[in-house]
Amino acid sequence: MTAHELHNVIELAEAKPEGDWHKLPEGKTITVHVASGGVGLTVSKVSTLRVAAPQLYLRTSREELFIVALADVFASAIDQAGNHARKAGFVS
Repeated sequence: MTAHELHNVIELAEAKPEGDWHKLPEGKTITVHVASGGVGLTVSKVSTLRVAAPQLYLRTSREELFIVALADVFASAIDQAGNHARKAGFVS
């Protein structure tokens, strides 16, 4: 992923700049998919991130910090926390 592509994700996720970091709104997280040398890594529940090419710093809602190569990121998903309870049985 290029820095430009990642900035598009940051914009779509409505992340706000806080110093060098971008913080996502409450209840919203990003899942980032990384692969290198045939090995994949999924970093979920990213709440803040920092682009310092060629690295990408990812901090999760559990305060874990991941540092990955920006070039190894191949996909991301914007996750919206929902209050949608699953209903039992068939729902029409």
